[in-house]
Amino acid sequence: MLRHVLQERYPVLEAKGIRTFKRMVQISEHELSNVMDVSVAELEIAVRCCPKPALAFDMFMNSVNTPTSLRTTLSELDKGLYGGIPCSAITELVGASGIGKSQFCMLLAVLCAIEHPNGTILYFNSGHNFSAKRIREMADANLSPQEYMQPQKREAKLNLICSQIRIVLVKNLEELHQNLSNIATALDGSCKMIIIDSLATLAQESSLDMSLMKRQMLLMNIASTLKYLAAAYEAYIVLTNYASTKINEDGVSYSHPALGIAWSHSITIRIVLESTISHHRTMTILKSSMSPHISFPFDIHRSGLVASDQVSQVNESLSDLENDELWANFVLPAVDDYGTLIMSQSQNSLSDNEEKSNETTMFDIVPNSDSEEDWN
Repeated sequence: MLRHVLQERYPVLEAKGIRTFKRMVQISEHELSNVMDVSVAELEIAVRCCPKPALAFDMFMNSVNTPTSLRTTLSELDKGLYGGIPCSAITELVGASGIGKSQFCMLLAVLCAIEHPNGTILYFNSGHNFSAKRIREMADANLSPQEYMQPQKREAKLNLICSQIRIVLVKNLEELHQNLSNIATALDGSCKMIIIDSLATLAQESSLDMSLMKRQMLLMNIASTLKYLAAAYEAYIVLTNYASTKINEDGVSYSHPALGIAWSHSITIRIVLESTISHHRTMTILKSSMSPHISFPFDIHRSGLVASDQVSQVNESLSDLENDELWANFVLPAVDDYGTLIMSQSQNSLSDNEEKSNETTMFDIVPNSDSEEDWN
């Protein structure tokens, strides 16, 4: 409301010599209310709503005393992100089909439920990759054996974790946007995490009914709503995105995320999961304002995602998923080591004209298929 009043009263303020906010706050409240034609009470409310200045040292001490990051089971990732998945930010997991994005989402949901016993996790499922059995398996493997030695206590905790994770089925971007808008008006502070698996699938389902421009506008609206929810409720926002395998002019193969350049500017952190020539599965922090580029191999075990150098320390048997013959024979599209990182840096150095010319071609929706031909 105050913004509209300022726009309407700008000529009056300028005539009074008030051209900056500094000058505006220097005059008395009664004089300012008379100029802007608002009550003194409304001015006091507007002043109280304005954020107070904070020192960087105070912000650092608050982050130390009250950590806001969700620790994962991957020590290298936690170290690179200075504690884990941050709240009040949008974290995107990018990778080919079968690389482990949904496994990571389910693991983060379990870890968040354990860390916040009174919190709620909203899991928007579009790719039908969610597995309640896998959730329970991960929860059982990540619970403390000392704290939950008694079978009844352990069973009660497992049931509580499963009840904290609420599944919401969505079919397209419009349904997702409508659900998020309803959540923004009715959500309380109990929601600690929002997971969308997968956003690219929703965009693919919506591509038949709407134009590219409308789809991009809808994606931007979704990103805006997610940022508001992340900041207002200090929630963890995690979503997944497809990636296809491409080869540049120099013959370097790399992972190419879907949804385009405009969407890549809307996210805070981008983590790429891919299969490289040296390792079967590799995780790379590709985009982060606070983290360097870190790449490390990982594996999928009963407890979730585990760094390859920690596999020998994990005291557990492999899950049925890893012992499955079809899963063992599943071939992931391999890319060159550090190829994705090299291509992302070269794309960031493009001129504005080159970026504009590639804007329409960067919106690639990867087919929802495990066929190897779809990745070429």
